[in-house]
Amino acid sequence: MDLRNYFNPERKQIFVFDDVYGKYMLEQQKKETWYTLSNELYTILHKKTVKIVLSCRTHIFKQVKKDDILCRNVCNMLSDEHLLTVDERILMVDKYLPADVSACLQLTDYFSKYDFSPLLCKLSSNISSEDINKLFSNPVDFIKLDLHYAGVE
Repeated sequence: MDLRNYFNPERKQIFVFDDVYGKYMLEQQKKETWYTLSNELYTILHKKTVKIVLSCRTHIFKQVKKDDILCRNVCNMLSDEHLLTVDERILMVDKYLPADVSACLQLTDYFSKYDFSPLLCKLSSNISSEDINKLFSNPVDFIKLDLHYAGVE
């Protein structure tokens, strides 16, 4: 519906949609909705003033027909080709953390372990050095514990 409501052929636009087929499993209703809109999508994309960026989790994407309009150009962000390099991780960590904390973190074996470094950096911007090490070494447990203490479960 956002495409219909906000599409303007006179302007360059980009639309971003997350988890287009569902977050945890393939939701047939979402798939059918996108299929129903496929003719409109072709028309909109044909104008060449619009880009549409969609995300879909790998296990869900594997269940979708590859000739689906949403699958025209695919970029697997977890492929070796697209993973953050060590230099990119360092630049990111340096932006969010003090130099001494960043330097210590880079010496650990878990510095490049997780694929969600941007999230870890963002979460670490207002916590102690000790908690930063806990966050980067075991992010899932750290976040669960943090949510527990915040009363969110």
